[in-house]
Amino acid sequence: MKPYDFSVELGFTKTYQKYKDEHIAIREAMCLREMYPRVLCGIREEDSFAGRVKMSYVGFSPEQAGGLAYYCNEEAIRNELKTHDYDKALLKDVHAMLEFWKTEATFHKVKAAYPKLMAEALPHDDFTQESGAAFPLYRMAGICLDYEKLLDNGIKGMKKLISQRKSRLPEEEQKRKLFEGMERALDLLAECCLYYSKMAAELAATEKKPARAAELEQMACALGNISSEKPKSLREAMQLSWLYTI
Repeated sequence: MKPYDFSVELGFTKTYQKYKDEHIAIREAMCLREMYPRVLCGIREEDSFAGRVKMSYVGFSPEQAGGLAYYCNEEAIRNELKTHDYDKALLKDVHAMLEFWKTEATFHKVKAAYPKLMAEALPHDDFTQESGAAFPLYRMAGICLDYEKLLDNGIKGMKKLISQRKSRLPEEEQKRKLFEGMERALDLLAECCLYYSKMAAELAATEKKPARAAELEQMACALGNISSEKPKSLREAMQLSWLYTI
């Protein structure tokens, strides 16, 4: 097995640092661009829809093993470092990255913001090992996305709605940055659709089973369509809602 290269994690960290003082929506959009489509996994033989993901050890997510929002799974990284003899320069970069996220990860910022009484009442986070009456859970589970709006408008229609809202604000208004971040996130979603569309088409071209080849061609076509237009079939609606979710 090849050593883990940490390229996504290091790239994500550099991007966060570059946009650290930017508007949070722009920073988030640029960080997501560093992750996707690199964390997306390939289409398997049994897949009828595209969209598998293996999250990086550092990234952004509503809930990950490494924590909430901007997370760093330090334990997993240190376990990876034990598996091979890594180059000294890479080790230096990885350790610097770990040190950076010790104060910058959302989990640490939330914990640091506890009032004194809450900090005393919730001194531990490891509910599997420590004894306690209550433990904090760092996550945004239970988010309800507006799929009706997504499927009624598609990516292009969503961008049009955002553009309309943004146009009502003065040019220098900081709130415009929020809508610019939304636009960039939707552009990235469209690129991920095209990323999978190309993958499905390439698989279809080499597939020896006619039925599977036809299914892959349908998948490629649906992914290409939803990258710009709103869904026109159940397959396209399901595919868009799934990629939007992950």
